[in-house]
Amino acid sequence: MRKFYSSLLLSLGICAVASAQFTGYSGPTNSGFPSNNVVPPTGGIGTPFLLTVETNHFGQAKGVWANATQSLASNFSVCAQMNFGRFNESGLPANTDNAAAPGKRTGADGIAFVLSAAAANPIAPYGPYNATNGIYVGETGEEMGYGSSFYVGGFTQRNTIAVEFDTWQNHTPTVDGARDLGDPVADHMAFMRRGSASHLNVNGVNNTVTPVVSLPELETNTPWDVKISWNTVTGLSVDLVNPAAPLTHYTMSTTVADVLAAIGAANTNVSVNWGFNSGTGLAANAQSVTIVNCVVPCTLTVSATLPPLSCDNGNTIYIGYGPQSVTATSNQAGTTFQWFKVGPPDVLVATGATFTPTEDGSYYVVATNGACTASTKGAATEITVIDIRCGNNDNNPKVYICHKLNGTNGNGTIGENSHTICVAPSAVPAHLAQGCCLGQCPNGNRSAVPISYLDEGHDGHVVPLETTVGVFPNPSRGQVQVNLSIANPKAQIYIINSKGAVVETRAAGNGKSFNFDLKKYGVGVYMVKVVNGGSEKITKVIVQE
Repeated sequence: MRKFYSSLLLSLGICAVASAQFTGYSGPTNSGFPSNNVVPPTGGIGTPFLLTVETNHFGQAKGVWANATQSLASNFSVCAQMNFGRFNESGLPANTDNAAAPGKRTGADGIAFVLSAAAANPIAPYGPYNATNGIYVGETGEEMGYGSSFYVGGFTQRNTIAVEFDTWQNHTPTVDGARDLGDPVADHMAFMRRGSASHLNVNGVNNTVTPVVSLPELETNTPWDVKISWNTVTGLSVDLVNPAAPLTHYTMSTTVADVLAAIGAANTNVSVNWGFNSGTGLAANAQSVTIVNCVVPCTLTVSATLPPLSCDNGNTIYIGYGPQSVTATSNQAGTTFQWFKVGPPDVLVATGATFTPTEDGSYYVVATNGACTASTKGAATEITVIDIRCGNNDNNPKVYICHKLNGTNGNGTIGENSHTICVAPSAVPAHLAQGCCLGQCPNGNRSAVPISYLDEGHDGHVVPLETTVGVFPNPSRGQVQVNLSIANPKAQIYIINSKGAVVETRAAGNGKSFNFDLKKYGVGVYMVKVVNGGSEKITKVIVQE
């Protein structure tokens, strides 16, 4: 039988013309098959254009064309989503509207993207045609709105090249007058020239530019994404993807010379019009096109790294010692940067390439350049921040060191007898050289050893001060032990939350070791404040999940 082209939902966009406007056109009206479906008269990017309906079994052809011509001297791309309807060539699913009526069939015919020479086409025998810009809608049925050879009694050449997405096999002539177009069994796409829909010789010429590309069933009643790209060096290419299977791409291409020969141009210094045409005959489908912007591939990269400083693997900032900032870099000029603290929820904490943190946590940077973004979020690329400050002298702070009595220099092993000490920054290099690590000792399976405060004036040697306070473990899951180096009946211990409120108070009495359950107050940062007469010592402790 005759192949009947049904229009599909297609969304298309031109990368270079974001504000493009389009006009819908009706096809032949004097062919004996009334074209009675409706398309929007005009629309822009994102406007759906219905090209064929599934209830018209008398022949229909519609098109939607850009209002402005496009120069082949410049690269451009057209992107779209095409919907080929819900019925395949076998009439599945059953068409409850027309299946019972003799001759009322479904599954045809397809959609074609057309490039037409702006002023070099003969006037079309049917349908509107603008001799200035070459806009036309061809015949119904197997011609898919771009062909010219069915009703005119022979092939009428047009200076065009079309990309057909064919959903009906026109191969064997049948009693209803269908012509043999040499179609393969499967749905397919192909480059077609001169306004011919035939894969066989027409007037001694085969107008199939390249071999056809077989496709799976296109009538899924869901949009298919297509990108049609023109490159002044490599030619015309097509990339078709079903969003339901995005890893599978159906592609084909043809040369610049093939395109110029098809449109009758000597070189690329020529303008063309372009549009999408569709048609059906005795078999129908609801097909439509929606024009959209192409997505520009992003090549933006971002990096924010720090070399190892202690027993870590790098990308760590220790507040109180070493580099206090990290700077992000990208591969593109004009990039902006935003820094986030890992949540939940993630929180924006700073902008700009250089970030100087003020509290513990994990941080990442998001780079933005135009519509492209890149991020360092992830375990391997985030920046870890640890506040290792200790002591009570804000003008001359000390930092925590994990003293690894049984550790091996530089390998990060924490020995059973390791303990946390508080030293002057000037003493840190000597400790690191001995295999110690920045920060407090991790929890591990070892006995609780009180934190020792060191006198920075003794060149790194451990010298207990008159009253020292140790908090272990830190960070903690809630169970915290506070150790005093000297028992003092007059001392008071205060637990203060991050809002500055005292949540628990205890008198030291004659004790030196005190256990607190901070889990009941929730996770967060707490201050252990020990007041002894007119002096006080404050130690920060972190409670985690």
